[in-house]
Amino acid sequence: MSERLETPSERWSRDARQLVPLTPDELERAFVVSLGRTPSKDGLVSIDGVDYELPSKLKPRGRKKERVQILRRLLTETYHVLVEGRLVQLHPVDLVANARAPRGGRGPDEGSNGAEQPPARSAADMAFEGEFGPVTDADGGFSDPAPEEIDP
Repeated sequence: MSERLETPSERWSRDARQLVPLTPDELERAFVVSLGRTPSKDGLVSIDGVDYELPSKLKPRGRKKERVQILRRLLTETYHVLVEGRLVQLHPVDLVANARAPRGGRGPDEGSNGAEQPPARSAADMAFEGEFGPVTDADGGFSDPAPEEIDP
């Protein structure tokens, strides 16, 4: 008994069903994988060694850490979470911005009249100043170091 095997082309041609093209949105939704992650106490999740910050509504803050479902869109290589029925894209943590950002609920100083405040000094700023001293003088300008003696 010998059955004849079909080539892919013959099999394709024999199928009478009509192909229906998908819209870009439908195609993007078709290529989604769900990942489960448990956030850290700071609301971070690690994906392939990269930390992503969750929206504040999903951060543990005093309650039991619960696994979060993260949706990975394969065609755009982006990560999303569902928050109150809306899909929110996750972004890698910006360590520089986080080092300078004000902490937990602190707003602008009273009496500042909305004036822009200088950025907070980070730990790296303090270490640099401790080792090398300030780069600018008290007026914000640059003063030349004492000139060295030059032998004629």
